Amino acid sequence: MVFFNKYIYSALLSSALLTLAGCGSGSGGNTPPQPTASPSATPTPTPPPREDPLFDGQWYLENTGQTAGAQNGGTAGEDIDVVDVWKEFRGSKANAIAVVDVGVEATHPDLKDNLDLNLSYRYSDGSHDPSPTSKYLPHGTAVAGIIAAKGWNGIGIRGVAPNAKLVGLNVLSAPTEANFIDAIGRAGIAVSSNSWGFSDNGLNEFETLVDTMQAGTQNGRNGKGTIYLFAAGNSRYKSNNSNTNTSSLTNNPYSIAVAAVNAKGHYASYSNYGSTVLVAGTGGEDSKENPAIVTTDLTGLDQGYDTKNIHYDVPGNGNGDYTNRMNGTSAACPSVAGVTALMLDANPNLTWRDVRYILAATARKNDVQDGNWTTNGAGLHINYNYGFGMVDAFNAVEMSKTFEGLPEEKTYEVSKNTQGKIAQDSKTPLISSLYVSSDIKVEFVDIWVTIEDKKGFRHIGDLEIILTSPEGTESVLAWGGVYTYGAYTDWRFGTVRHMDENAQGTWKLSIRDVDGGSDYTLTHWKLKIYGH
Repeated sequence: MVFFNKYIYSALLSSALLTLAGCGSGSGGNTPPQPTASPSATPTPTPPPREDPLFDGQWYLENTGQTAGAQNGGTAGEDIDVVDVWKEFRGSKANAIAVVDVGVEATHPDLKDNLDLNLSYRYSDGSHDPSPTSKYLPHGTAVAGIIAAKGWNGIGIRGVAPNAKLVGLNVLSAPTEANFIDAIGRAGIAVSSNSWGFSDNGLNEFETLVDTMQAGTQNGRNGKGTIYLFAAGNSRYKSNNSNTNTSSLTNNPYSIAVAAVNAKGHYASYSNYGSTVLVAGTGGEDSKENPAIVTTDLTGLDQGYDTKNIHYDVPGNGNGDYTNRMNGTSAACPSVAGVTALMLDANPNLTWRDVRYILAATARKNDVQDGNWTTNGAGLHINYNYGFGMVDAFNAVEMSKTFEGLPEEKTYEVSKNTQGKIAQDSKTPLISSLYVSSDIKVEFVDIWVTIEDKKGFRHIGDLEIILTSPEGTESVLAWGGVYTYGAYTDWRFGTVRHMDENAQGTWKLSIRDVDGGSDYTLTHWKLKIYGH
């Protein structure tokens, strides 16, 4: 089975769902638990004066309000808060960070020292050269630069984790189901960064990949688990799949969905939202009016972004090896992957669950005027646009250094068969309840729903679906009032918004036909709580 029509990456289509085109003071995040002990770590020296000539354009690393070649500048302080982390941690060759994409240029002068060719793979020819197969495909090279472009080497830019080990997995050179399963399940990978997605306007189910991710979290890193990061998608205002719960790549318990902010700390104009968004990374905007992302391009003036006559004309880029045009959740995802590499450098004993928990607990509440912010029953701030907030490298690494680990994972399942008819008046919701008897502390919630469509319209976008926890926290699983084609037949929804809440009590599912006139019946739903 070929997935080419479903797996779309932004290097190919400017209108694709993952279209190409934040730091504060280290405070303001969710309150983490008190540390108790610290593993030994060998500090790295304080970084020397800046030697990377394009660093000043990298607002996502240190935002001073610079324009990065755009008409307007950003807002000082709206970055990932990473500069002070480099005094102690810069990434380690002990943890491989995979770029699952369209290829990473193996000879790029700012990437080659960090790129492990033995682990890299190009699926089209079976070679260990992960370079793209066309000069028009710079996307994976741009992603890799954000994560781990070599720092303080006198050229170009600096990655979030400038000493981390990169692995290029060029799966999009031969995008079959078997190859995607292999790329997601590759041995020896600590962090898997995925800036690709889907192209349909309906539900997108890839359960074989979810099964592969589940196995990776169980077996990867000698049982500590591979960390899977996925771009949330770039469908906002463009299509009806702007909700992360419409794809099984971003609605499952094993992947971390990453939304995007721009240089002003506001959600990017394209960024998807949803109850499974854990954090926001830095994605930028279009680079003309507002800054995009400065990163590595394919080398040469006739390669990559330069083929579109959009050369980043600044001192230090005479050869066209860098661009200021990368953007999207495709750029936000690797910014969080780089932070994750720094966390593992600080504490290699972190499990994949620890990483997810720490990212949420230390995220910074950005864009404080956004009306979407609320607080869950455990006191954590949450927002459909940002998850728990903007990723904060400094706070995440500080918590990682002393984090002893979450207790062993527990799960709890409960389900109900029903014949709940959904009112056609567009105002009255159907309410169905399930009782959880365990006092498990929530990390993630799965919800499977089967809704029968008596008229066979399959216009499931009509339905608004909301889960409410015993603590009173709402998770909107489907917004309603949009055109989404398909059927909710044992469809899996997910949410991170109840993290740290006590699961014990009555959970309520509310379903409303916002447009009215359809004939829907809820026949079955199931909860699965993951926590400790």
